[in-house]
Amino acid sequence: MMYERIGELARQLQPELVEWRRELHRRPELAWREVFTTDRIVSLLERWGYSIVQRGFNGTQSGVVADLAGRGEGGKTVALRADIDALALTEETGAPYASETEGVSHACGHDAHAAMLLGAAKILSECRDGFEGRVRLLFQPAEEGGVPSGAQSLIAEGALEGVDAIFGMHIQATLPSGVFSYGFGPRMTASGKWTVTIRGKGSHGAFPEWSKDPIVAASNFVMNLQALISRELRPLDAAVVSVGIFKPSSETFNSIPDRVELQGTTRSYRPEVQSHLEEGLRRLAECCAATHRCEAEFSFRSGLPALVNDLAVTTVARDAARALRGDGALLEEAPQMGSEDFSYYLEKTPGSYCFLGCGGEGTPSPYAHHSPKFRIDESVLWMGSAWHAAVATDLLSEGT
Repeated sequence: MMYERIGELARQLQPELVEWRRELHRRPELAWREVFTTDRIVSLLERWGYSIVQRGFNGTQSGVVADLAGRGEGGKTVALRADIDALALTEETGAPYASETEGVSHACGHDAHAAMLLGAAKILSECRDGFEGRVRLLFQPAEEGGVPSGAQSLIAEGALEGVDAIFGMHIQATLPSGVFSYGFGPRMTASGKWTVTIRGKGSHGAFPEWSKDPIVAASNFVMNLQALISRELRPLDAAVVSVGIFKPSSETFNSIPDRVELQGTTRSYRPEVQSHLEEGLRRLAECCAATHRCEAEFSFRSGLPALVNDLAVTTVARDAARALRGDGALLEEAPQMGSEDFSYYLEKTPGSYCFLGCGGEGTPSPYAHHSPKFRIDESVLWMGSAWHAAVATDLLSEGT
């Protein structure tokens, strides 16, 4: 309940937050290669009196877990998490602090996440006499499609042992700056990756009768995917099937190829819906291929589980945001169809995952996450640090 002090300390940190964020932005690193980022984080945490529980996960030097004890002995443990990896994407922002690593950029905002959690770390180190228990910081590598994901590795190596609650946040460029977005229960979907290879018989494009055309079979498959959602699932069962790759075995304009490979993703909230999507994709692939005298191979790989926020922890997060910024900054959002490996933590311990708008004043940014032109309004960094720190101290003082 130290909102005024936390808010003031966070505002004072704003110049340093910008500096840390831009330093990390210039040196982006892909999943399981976040060595410079980890080194920089460790150096600051040690300066502020944190105990380094573990540095490096999944056999790498990426990622760090650190603890800070409050006053007295005993009490609960609250974890705060930030992801730190970048994307394999060339930056096109023209910013003076743009990425110096060719083909890699922080186009999702994880540099801001790391900076905000560093700010919270410093705030909490200065307020440690104001709470009992322990704060655990998770600076997690490999959120962006790491195999295994960073959350899986941290859990497997003990990062959640003894943790009573966990909180995390993501900046959101599609929301105006300073909006604190939260929600109860299911928030983000489970994901899956599917691959279909349709094999036919190639020929010259002028003689289609000599072929068994996999292009036609694959096109039929794509069009029938819409019926899988609209006619086989309840309208209330939110689900998505998207095609991301449609790749023929040859790219000659006047040839019919031997095969076509398709890849895509599924998103849903309920396991039984995800199972139905897998079965339906297989059935459609095989039937559409057979209709056109082709054969189909199908594979499916389950991805992240659904992200489900705990009621009590989310209530604390909402109330902390209200205390810091007022009711006008709050937005209770509907669930979305994206996925996040924070969901693995929430399968193990009560927690909440929320969003902080960074798209600018009034009209949100036209460039969403994973765009080469993605930029953020850095003025919100202190708000993220304050939110982390306030949630941690509230959870430790009130319990969940």
